[in-house]
Amino acid sequence: MKTQKKMKLKTHHIEPSTTNKQNPHFFTQMNTNLLLNNNKAFFTHTDKSTVAHGKGYNGILQKQEESVATLAIINDDQIRSAIRYNQFMYPPAQMILLQKGLGITETGRSDRETAIAVAHYQDTNGINVDGMAGPNTFAAIHADASITNKDDLILFSVNVRDGISLTTGGGTTDMLGHFNVEIHLPPGNCEDYEYRQYICGEVELLPAGASATTPFISLNSLFTTQPGGSLPHIPNFHQDGNTTLNSKYGHRKKSALPENKYIDATGNIDQEHGCIFKGEDFPGINGRITSPGETYDFDLRFMGEVRHKTRGRVAERWWNVQSTFVI
Repeated sequence: MKTQKKMKLKTHHIEPSTTNKQNPHFFTQMNTNLLLNNNKAFFTHTDKSTVAHGKGYNGILQKQEESVATLAIINDDQIRSAIRYNQFMYPPAQMILLQKGLGITETGRSDRETAIAVAHYQDTNGINVDGMAGPNTFAAIHADASITNKDDLILFSVNVRDGISLTTGGGTTDMLGHFNVEIHLPPGNCEDYEYRQYICGEVELLPAGASATTPFISLNSLFTTQPGGSLPHIPNFHQDGNTTLNSKYGHRKKSALPENKYIDATGNIDQEHGCIFKGEDFPGINGRITSPGETYDFDLRFMGEVRHKTRGRVAERWWNVQSTFVI
């Protein structure tokens, strides 16, 4: 019987550059409305320290200005919750579309003004007033003929769970992270959109008793179910999937799996026309024979994108799962 314990997880949300010449993936067609920061840190692997970050709400909240022109109809606690929720649900390009539709300042950031504007829209349209632009508000906006330029308004959340699980038993250890992806596509033409997920990383081992100058040993070759037979090194993002299941994330022409599927509004599987994508991943190593004193360093990088059949990439998220621990 295996026992389980949680190790400290280090997660970051970084919007990296698309100009990295070493990564041919970034030569795909881009929607000019995307907001992309030039952050080269995402494409390097140097940090082996452990940094604590909050779980979920994939990113760091920006400090909000207190002065806004819109009169609040929700209280400060609700506003703070709405800011966090809306950031979790809308990438920057989609936040701009939401703000444009609401007729407010287009910052691409989840802020106080946006939360209050959402609350007013909800109040006007008979939706529960909380400032959170969730699925009901999302559907109402798409059905609202007075709001234009919303074709690529998409709900796109990534929830990285708090901890890498070490499950031991039978002389082996499983070292696994865990995250969920949920995407709500524009109703009416959902089949024009597909999700794709990409991965690269470094997973390394320092043997027990090693000196301070001993280099870490790469374990990327243990990821044999990855397309290509191993975990691609940073920064060479490859499409993520599982060769034993003949599966890559988000491909509508592939059979639905519990952790990789399109569904309709009632929760029934609909690979061809489903407007909701749900993905789940447990990245890591299964069945590792470990020794006391070994140090493991996980640095797994992910990029998820929603692609339109003619406009290319229209929404994206970047996240990682990092952890350093001693057996």
